[in-house]
Amino acid sequence: MAGMLDDDFSSAPLELPEEANKLYRVFRTVNTMLHKRGYIVDEADRNITKDAFSEKYGPNFARDSLSVLGSHPTTASKILVFFPRDEKVGIAPINEIMGKMTDDGIEHGELALHNYTKHKTQNHYSFTPHHTTL
Repeated sequence: MAGMLDDDFSSAPLELPEEANKLYRVFRTVNTMLHKRGYIVDEADRNITKDAFSEKYGPNFARDSLSVLGSHPTTASKILVFFPRDEKVGIAPINEIMGKMTDDGIEHGELALHNYTKHKTQNHYSFTPHHTTL
C-alpha cells in the first residue's frame, strides 16, 4: 500500500492539522481499496484533494461524517465503512450501526477506529451472521 497515493499527498499545497491529515489519507485509501475490490464508490471521494476534503468537511468535522458506502455491481452486496466519533467504541454504538445496516440492507461493515493497534484485536466484537467484517 505504501506508495499507492503518496505522490498525491506530497504534491497538495494545503496543510491540514495532523488528525485531519490522517483521516484524509485513510478516507482516500478506503475509497481506493473498495474501488479496487470492485465496489462502486463515489469517484469524487476516491480522488478528493486535500483542498476539496477541507472544503467539504471543514476544519472541525465529525469523524462519523466520513462514512463510506460501497455497492458491488455483480453481487449486489453493500459495504459500509464507518468512522466512529468516539475513541472507544462499545457495544451500544456497534448495535446502533448494525441496526442502520440492517435497515439499509447492508451486509458488510468495517469500523475505522482511532489509533487501532494489533493489541486491540483481542477486544473485538462479534457481528450477527449476516454482518461480517473484512
